[in-house]
Amino acid sequence: MSTRSVFAAAAVLATAGLAAGQVNGVYKPAYGAPVTFQGIGTGFGNSTNGQVQNANGSELNAAFAYESGGLLNLLLTGNLENNFNKLVLFFDNGDLGGYNVLPNPSVASMPDKYNGMTLDQNGVNGATATFRATHWLSVTCGGGPFGMYVDGGNLLTNTGGYLGGNDGQSGGLLSGGSNVLNAAVALDNSNVAGVDGTAGTAQGLNALTALTGLEVQIPLASLGIGTINGLRVMAFINGSNHDYLSNQFLGSLPVGSGNLGGDGAGGFNGSVGGINLNASYAAGDQFFTLVPAPGSIALLAIGGLAAARRRRA
Repeated sequence: MSTRSVFAAAAVLATAGLAAGQVNGVYKPAYGAPVTFQGIGTGFGNSTNGQVQNANGSELNAAFAYESGGLLNLLLTGNLENNFNKLVLFFDNGDLGGYNVLPNPSVASMPDKYNGMTLDQNGVNGATATFRATHWLSVTCGGGPFGMYVDGGNLLTNTGGYLGGNDGQSGGLLSGGSNVLNAAVALDNSNVAGVDGTAGTAQGLNALTALTGLEVQIPLASLGIGTINGLRVMAFINGSNHDYLSNQFLGSLPVGSGNLGGDGAGGFNGSVGGINLNASYAAGDQFFTLVPAPGSIALLAIGGLAAARRRRA
């Protein structure tokens, strides 16, 4: 799929009356071009249901971000299967007190299944920076009636827990918890595009055809920053008990990667604490770095490129 087709679809959404800042899990023009995108097929099933509250597979396709009014707006396109799989985010705000090796005992109510997990380190196995987690967020969904549930916290201050839940929409408003991150979270599971279910195979630009997924809005102050410029984000899909990693990371794992499981080779051992993202099975960066998004300017530029291609065709 060409970038022309992808952003032509985005233009359709742009004219569909979506309000700026609305948290609903749908791509908006303000997001502009992707920060990063998936390179491999998912090992957690390709969703085919096409329903907002019902996905029969999990995948991470691309990340989009912009800041506005003191808020980080982040969209991760794809699906989260409604079997209580987990979509997990770690943030690195640049504070050297963050954790490159996730702590034991856990802090900020982070599940102990992560104790000892080693994140990217600068200069090791192709990584471009050392990632030190300062904040975390975990989203899961399922049940009847359907519910989406969010946990998270601040690892620097050791504050966190259950932030709240909703029906996946509700404008992102969370209720029933203690929302220490002041986050708004929404999930649109209707994606049937993006990467396919041939795990580990190269996907080209397929990931960019997905335009719905998980949307998160967090005040910059809750992340201890004044701008998203330089904020590092790590995203991945884990099993329902936080103990079996898929092959869906952003930044992407290398072509050929299957599910990491708990041992890096797809095996189950009840924990992901032994995972080392500097090992050969995780070459490159398993995180992405944000910059202020060009927003509509990027879309106009891409639209002009598409028009030029049409004229040459």
